[in-house]
Amino acid sequence: MADRPYPSHWNRELILQDGSRVPVRPIRPDDESKILQLLHNVSKEDLRLRFFDSIKEFSHEFVVKLTQLDYSRAMAFVALGETGDVILGVVRLHRNATYENGEFAILIRSNLKGRGLGWALMQLIIEYATSGMRTQSCSICVVSLDLRSRPTR
Repeated sequence: MADRPYPSHWNRELILQDGSRVPVRPIRPDDESKILQLLHNVSKEDLRLRFFDSIKEFSHEFVVKLTQLDYSRAMAFVALGETGDVILGVVRLHRNATYENGEFAILIRSNLKGRGLGWALMQLIIEYATSGMRTQSCSICVVSLDLRSRPTR
């Protein structure tokens, strides 16, 4: 499959548990500095839970891999602050070679935990994934999510 153009039709506004609205859009290559800022606003423990490893520094190459996507194989949505110059969180999905299955991951600023942003981003990536994939999965460390207060489906 060829690279797809930037999918601006996926721009959205999420409504969090407290009623606040958060603009969300697909990630772009020019988000590199914003993603780096996000990574510096996530606790070491939250980074370990997201990447399943301790990361002490973020190389340019690492951040580029997070921001430059082939939209035919992957998608990442960024939740933005009010002014649009800060990324509050990101959810990403990578499809397997058959494009039928994929795996997603979520990372939000540590000071925003408990507001429902992670849950809303998960719902968005599931909506995106169900538009063209049979199955999606998410690997988590059990301590990284508190789903006790979430409804089951």
